[in-house]
Amino acid sequence: MHHVTADYAKAHLDELCDRVSQAQEGVTIVRDDQSYVLLSQAEWEALVETAEIAKIPGVLDDVKAARRDYERGEAISIDALLP
Repeated sequence: MHHVTADYAKAHLDELCDRVSQAQEGVTIVRDDQSYVLLSQAEWEALVETAEIAKIPGVLDDVKAARRDYERGEAISIDALLP
């Protein structure tokens, strides 16, 4: 993640917005002893959605089990599921 000072961020906001739009990584803005992160809205929404999914009881175990099934060749393709 790219780090800049608050003064730099103020002077180069357009540049920083372009940066976070093009690369899916944020920019850390440092002011005094605190840090803030500038993200694109799409990246923020993806992080929120991931956090919400991770809260579902047992979902991480289900994902691990699905990955094991896939690695063993026991997964069903989407083409087999959809007519």
